Amino acid sequence: MSYQDIPIEALYESETNPRRTFDEDGLAELATSIREVGILPPLVVRQLNGASRAATAPRYEVVAGARRLRAARLAGLAEIPVVVRDLTDEQALEVTVTENLLREDLPPLEEAEGFRLLHVRHHHGVDRIAEKTGKSREYVYARLKLVELPDKAKAALAEGKISASVALLLARLPAAIALEALPSMGMRLRDDEAPRPYRDAKRIIDEQFVRRLSTAKWDLGDETLLPRAGACSSCRKRTGSDPDLFGDLHADRADVCTDVGCWKQKVEAHGRLALEKAAMAGSQVVDHKGQRKALFPYGDATHVTGGFVDLGSTCWRAGEKKTWRGAIAGRKKIEPSEITVTLDPEGNVRHLVPEKRAIEIARENGMEWASRSRGTDSPSSAADRRRKAAAKLRRDALAEAVPAVVAIAEGEWSDDQWREVARGVFGRALHDAYKAVCVRRGWAVSCDPVEVELLDICQLRGLVVELLIAGQAGGSWSSDYHPLIVDIASTFGVNLIELQARIKPAKAEKKAKAKKKPARKKAARKKGA
Repeated sequence: MSYQDIPIEALYESETNPRRTFDEDGLAELATSIREVGILPPLVVRQLNGASRAATAPRYEVVAGARRLRAARLAGLAEIPVVVRDLTDEQALEVTVTENLLREDLPPLEEAEGFRLLHVRHHHGVDRIAEKTGKSREYVYARLKLVELPDKAKAALAEGKISASVALLLARLPAAIALEALPSMGMRLRDDEAPRPYRDAKRIIDEQFVRRLSTAKWDLGDETLLPRAGACSSCRKRTGSDPDLFGDLHADRADVCTDVGCWKQKVEAHGRLALEKAAMAGSQVVDHKGQRKALFPYGDATHVTGGFVDLGSTCWRAGEKKTWRGAIAGRKKIEPSEITVTLDPEGNVRHLVPEKRAIEIARENGMEWASRSRGTDSPSSAADRRRKAAAKLRRDALAEAVPAVVAIAEGEWSDDQWREVARGVFGRALHDAYKAVCVRRGWAVSCDPVEVELLDICQLRGLVVELLIAGQAGGSWSSDYHPLIVDIASTFGVNLIELQARIKPAKAEKKAKAKKKPARKKAARKKGA
């Protein structure tokens, strides 16, 4: 296509160009290049106001090349080479957006604004925008969500205080929740600070600002619990309802509520209904804030005081993993009037019974409490042995998992980062973890953290991962691995459950052989006698 030289004063930047950021130093460098070799390639323009090209003073809108136009003015050019094309508003915007996408330093918000103009002004669907720009459907959808960010979050993104990936995490949340979460994203305060990594930001949002629907105590299809919000199953704020926006989430995390405010209201509404139902059944209801605080003085849902036990909590006295409700089950029933129903600090419904009364009923129903004495053959002591054997199996599985995880973890951080992290983690490790690491590595248990300085960088990486795992198998009274350990091992491709299943037969065979040895020795002694 041929080009022509047009006076620079006849050229105007497009008002619909989403590009608003121009680096001054970059423009100066481009101006120097233009003085030496000229403008390559020519700008793409269209004639304004429907004027004839034969008109005495036609005006042209720059469709592609706004940065080159600015640099040409800095270079002092009187004329600029351009290609004049007949374009509709829609076509002009498509060319502008596509040309901007070729920039490596295109700010995410400016790219998002270009997609928004195509979507809103010219009614382009996500599929068409993706086709025109060569981007994936998910990419376009994510950029369109950035436009919906609250102004404070947009400013943080534009100033580089948060990354585009972290900004998208916020854009997935309702505006009010996004503003509440923004300070937790670790926005950098100095120019030499890096924004919070995506993984850390996602962990904070998952823990504090979203809720798994699988933990809901109410029917997800109930439209009457909170009428203005409707049913959870059909809510657009549920991640499972929008795969284009939440496609990067794992399948087991696909159903998450992103409106924690609505969630809290539903928890409260469910709790109120449960208290009303309990009162009608004849149970004692504690609904006064001060009385509830006396039952949960530590401000969490774990510790209940006042001599009560929660019927839904684990009863370790029962000698196996069983709740108090299961421990007192039998002919002798607990009366509704003996149950105190209340809400814990997290809004969960709790059914409380005086511990002495619960023990009394359990004994009347024939429950035998776990025995800690040696040499007993009661069912409870057998259960103790099973728990301890399971705990030892977990520790043995971890012992095999550690070298595999460490080997993979030893592979990119800066040397100073790894050394500082290793020094801090090692110096503050719990005694059990500290001891386990020292024993495995053949170090003196009393070794000083300064000895960490002798390790090279690859060994430091392995040490950090090992400290995170060591000592976390759980005690004899723990029924499963700590979730942290499962997550860390999975990150490095180690499945603890499969590993445990693999080594279990070998341990059973070793145990069987150990039992045969005393029998052979006893037979030999008899024969010698």
